[in-house]
Amino acid sequence: MAKFLADCREKGVKPVPDDHSIRTWAQDAGISDEMLQVAWVVFRERYTEDSQYKAKRYKDWVGTFANSVKDRWFSLWFTGEGGVVSWSSTGLQHKQVLDARVAKRKEQEADHATA
Repeated sequence: MAKFLADCREKGVKPVPDDHSIRTWAQDAGISDEMLQVAWVVFRERYTEDSQYKAKRYKDWVGTFANSVKDRWFSLWFTGEGGVVSWSSTGLQHKQVLDARVAKRKEQEADHATA
């Protein structure tokens, strides 16, 4: 995964292209862009930070990510009454961590800008 991400950075491309079919699939399933973003971060962290998964090698990382979304590997959301997709408690926890990271980053950038 680390090599895949490095290759994407070197080429200046997004790891999950805007026109990838998982984006349309998620939209059709009622999965928000924010949910998809959290799913990507959780997926990326699993395969770059978790020693149990770091050594995994896939030929198609984006396809594997798509499978993780379709099969809800991380249980970040659920589909409720009337087909409405909502955050699960696990999803809310991951979202809260990511929101805190973004807030810290913005705070640090503001501190650097005024220093």
